[in-house]
Amino acid sequence: MKLISFTDDYAKKVVDMFKRSQEGWPTGLDEVIIDERDILDWYHESKYIEWYLAEEDDKIVGICTFIENDKDTVYLGFLNVDPLYHGRGFGKELVKKCVEKSIELGYKKVTLGTWAGNMKAVPVYKKCGFFWIPDTDVDMVSFIPLVAKLEKDWYNSLQKKIEVKKDGYEKFGEKIWSYKFKDFKVYIDSENSSICGIEKKNFKALMYSKDSKIILDLDFRGHIILDDEKIEIDGKKNIEKESKKEKEYVYIISNGESIKLECKVVKKEINVSSYPENLYFNKKKSELYIIIENKKEDSEINIESELFSKKIRVKKGEKKGVKIDVEFPKEGIYPVKIDEKTLYLRYVEDSLVHGENEKFYIDNSKFSCKMDLKGGKLTFYDNEKVFEIEERIIGYPPSKIKDSKFNYVIEGKKVKFYIEEFSKEIELEDCLKVGYKTDIPIKFRTNPKSFEKMVLPAEKVVEVNSAEVDFGAFKKLKDNWIQYKNKNETLHIEWENSKKVQTSGWRSEILFEKDNTVTFSHLKRESPDIKDWLDIGINPKVIETDFEVSIKNLINKKIEGKLIYNGEHNFVLGYNEEFKKKFSEIPEKLQRKKIKISTDKFDLEKDIVLAKFDGDIDFKVSPEHAGSVYSLKKDGKEVLFSTYPTPKEFIWFNPFYGGIFPTVSKKEWPILPLRKEKFTMEKIKDRYKLSTNVNTKKLKNLSLECFYIKKGDVLIPKVVLKNNASYPQKIYFGFGIFLNVQNPKLWYMDNGIKNRKSTLFEFWIKTDWACVEDKDRFITCVGDITAMSFGKHGMHFTTKKEAVLFPDESKENRVILKVCDTLEEAKETYLLKDLNI
Repeated sequence: MKLISFTDDYAKKVVDMFKRSQEGWPTGLDEVIIDERDILDWYHESKYIEWYLAEEDDKIVGICTFIENDKDTVYLGFLNVDPLYHGRGFGKELVKKCVEKSIELGYKKVTLGTWAGNMKAVPVYKKCGFFWIPDTDVDMVSFIPLVAKLEKDWYNSLQKKIEVKKDGYEKFGEKIWSYKFKDFKVYIDSENSSICGIEKKNFKALMYSKDSKIILDLDFRGHIILDDEKIEIDGKKNIEKESKKEKEYVYIISNGESIKLECKVVKKEINVSSYPENLYFNKKKSELYIIIENKKEDSEINIESELFSKKIRVKKGEKKGVKIDVEFPKEGIYPVKIDEKTLYLRYVEDSLVHGENEKFYIDNSKFSCKMDLKGGKLTFYDNEKVFEIEERIIGYPPSKIKDSKFNYVIEGKKVKFYIEEFSKEIELEDCLKVGYKTDIPIKFRTNPKSFEKMVLPAEKVVEVNSAEVDFGAFKKLKDNWIQYKNKNETLHIEWENSKKVQTSGWRSEILFEKDNTVTFSHLKRESPDIKDWLDIGINPKVIETDFEVSIKNLINKKIEGKLIYNGEHNFVLGYNEEFKKKFSEIPEKLQRKKIKISTDKFDLEKDIVLAKFDGDIDFKVSPEHAGSVYSLKKDGKEVLFSTYPTPKEFIWFNPFYGGIFPTVSKKEWPILPLRKEKFTMEKIKDRYKLSTNVNTKKLKNLSLECFYIKKGDVLIPKVVLKNNASYPQKIYFGFGIFLNVQNPKLWYMDNGIKNRKSTLFEFWIKTDWACVEDKDRFITCVGDITAMSFGKHGMHFTTKKEAVLFPDESKENRVILKVCDTLEEAKETYLLKDLNI
């Protein structure tokens, strides 16, 4: 094995390695790296500190890249090893090399992020001193650069237990981790990226914070310097002191050595948030929620502003929401004081510009943007929170930008920002137009996560979903615009003189040079090449006596029309000719009807189909484990994978016990199955009803009902979630479905039927119809689902609905599951999508 630094001469060999590594990545690498020019562009434009390569057998078999994140942190951005060379230590040596370089350069920590199915990599990272951060999917951090000065031979001396799971914090401290080496133990304050304790034979010095206090746990002979005061220590001693600072430090002097310990102060305080988070209003009469979380003693909290005043009693540890109805007398900024915190309500009929501390806000009727005057970050929002866009300057070292101070001037409806040779103009209209005058590159990053489709003018106009967009897929665009689509919402972005556009999932990066302009708007006019593209047709809603059909065009503008069948009905959805062709064979058990659609543009007749149920399936439920289905049989053959009645961790990154199980999550913690919660179950005619009131720490103030509805050979799992809190909550909820399959093939819907075989590695596809083919069975799932491959653990489904629940509001999420004998029968299951049971 030979580790070398990248130079341009290695570009061809790196391309060859990526081609051999295709199967090792969720969506492959062919759209990331196409030829040597891509490698060279990637390397020279991204300002990486270093690319390290592993060479063996005259081939490049591994790569690890890392880049400065801020003045204290480097980010390990990309690690890949040729699958033929897995298990031979190449990845470990590459990561170790990057950590050692960060030590040499004087950083404090190294961070990285990976996907949950990357089972092989996590032990490699942990052996190099990384912790898996709790309440994240797989975000990791190593403080080895911080402690390496205490232990030069850190890799061989480290005695870290390697477990493929999230790392817990030390019990006595707030977010404190520890490294154990051969002769000593060192404690790390992860919030402050500092050493806060050392423990070895006949010596202990630990500093941590709790409830606005600093606590020193000491056991040695010597003295300390605390607040410039010398305190003698001879054996065990505990010192506590109140602190009003953000962080505290102490010098430990023992046996002629001086050690500085430092930690962040954890304060007892009132936390204040709001819904909506972006407190911009363009209606004279509006409403909002102020959400108060009390970490002090029981308190009566005053909410005061010139528009309203309220008092609310909040107990210690309680979180409470207050609904506020407000009427704005005129445009302007309205501070709201809550305890020692202040929120700012912004009301505008046309446009509004104002500053607040180190931030600057610009609002109009459609968009808002926030400029961090220190650090050069510009964030755009639409006022319905459909998308969020962040833009940063590149070309300077990140640490310099972070500390840079921006200035601004206001000229009518324009705001100008400037720093050194860089300037920016933002013009307020119905859209937001941003212009640049600069000699350094500018990068715009868009990340409108809630949009379902992306439209791009490549060689032809293409429309793709999030699962199919990948880095570098559309480097050459025919015109300079991108659209994001979500039902009837369309966000349109145009720019001038762009150098390059890169897309990765829903993140798009636009790299500018010199004078440029970018415009954000809700689409008000047809974009180039697509104004005559009309996609017409029918998507049947299958119910016994009535029907709904619809029409849509590419940019989601509604076309009014009427459906004539036993009366007149409005229609709202769409149709696809390729999809119709796939579903042209309708069995006798599905009834066919003719309907006529009349509009001011055309008349047409189409078929619509009615479903009739027959057949049967059997399933078993475990009320003791969150009402999960642990057995689903068709013709005596088991469909589900389950370890019931003895739950086992059969997938390392999420210890499911299998079957079909409800999942609920909030923003700050990942989706997990509900376990050890007792459900009650009753049979009502042809359905099973399971329900529970969950009151765990994670699901506090939420009620969950879980239904399993069996109708012939169809099983419909449904979750109903209710918000019992006094404030709105953003929730993700649905089901996980683990299937008993080996070497399956996935069929899924994406502008027609596509398929993909399972591999040794994870991948996922978001769709509304998917079918897992396993030997002579075709297991179909219909709804808003994600079909996932967990490598050797097979192909599975999950449904994850995002919803904001207001107090006492309920919402539901469901899927339709059916086991079929043929692929054609599985395809027909799509017609059950809107079945009303």
